[in-house]
Amino acid sequence: MDGDVVLVAGATGELGGLIVRGLLAEGRQVRALVRPVTDATALVAAGAQVVRGDLRDLGSLSDALAGVGTVVTTVTAITRIMTGPTDLTIAGVDGDGNLNLIRAADRAGVRRFVFVSAAGMGDEMARLSPMMAGKWEAEKLLATTSMRRVVVRPDMFQEAWLGRSAGFVPGAGRMLVYGRGRTPHRYVAMADVATLCVRLATMDEPPRLVEFGGPDAHTVLDVVHLYEQAARVRVRVRHVPRFALSVGRRATARLRPGLSSLMGLALNGDLHAATWDDQPLRDAGIAPRSVRAFVEASVAGDRPLGAAA
Repeated sequence: MDGDVVLVAGATGELGGLIVRGLLAEGRQVRALVRPVTDATALVAAGAQVVRGDLRDLGSLSDALAGVGTVVTTVTAITRIMTGPTDLTIAGVDGDGNLNLIRAADRAGVRRFVFVSAAGMGDEMARLSPMMAGKWEAEKLLATTSMRRVVVRPDMFQEAWLGRSAGFVPGAGRMLVYGRGRTPHRYVAMADVATLCVRLATMDEPPRLVEFGGPDAHTVLDVVHLYEQAARVRVRVRHVPRFALSVGRRATARLRPGLSSLMGLALNGDLHAATWDDQPLRDAGIAPRSVRAFVEASVAGDRPLGAAA
């Protein structure tokens, strides 16, 4: 795939930004698809070509895809929706937007499409979360195209689900646990996911589906204990019952689909244990970061606790 232009959609997000920098470090030609109103100064400074377009407008994608051999997309509206007022919606971006990008890429003759989805994806996860419903529809559409599809399904990100934004505040001696907190998952570092995406975007014969997690399986209550050890504090746990997550998910689905998506994901994670492992990361030459290492770094202040995903 030498010489290909790689288009990255979602490049201004944390995961997308890591992928852009990883591709540039590999000497690849990187084009970042950025919304017209978004500041792209950091991407330009890093060496990426920036093109303006909007996934909600199919006609705006033609220029971005001209000459592109590979597309990598991490696009989701969830972070912007949850952090403040925005014109973005789950339906418009995670739903129609991803479908538009897939259709436009197929028509433009793109040969490879790397799509970041989620571990455990299927009908039940899609039913529980509007965001995952969009990803599931995108996976199904991608399978009908002429492109070489590469679906990347990571377990839950350490940064998103084991930090301050998810209710982990060890310094205050309290933790918020969604559900019972006894279901093991292989929480994975965002940087490891990004590195794997770079490998999959550039290797000669990538697999069509990669489902994986971090190097060790932990329940949320296990993670609470790791925080107690690292911070040397006793932590009081408050649970949000599964029933409350289920009711809240349904009650907010129409008016606040972002919140509904997060509650649905939390419920799904509490109901279904990981059945995957970290072998895809190791096969790609990646030594994945453990949950213990994330917790210790968070407590030590090496990384802001619970940095946004």
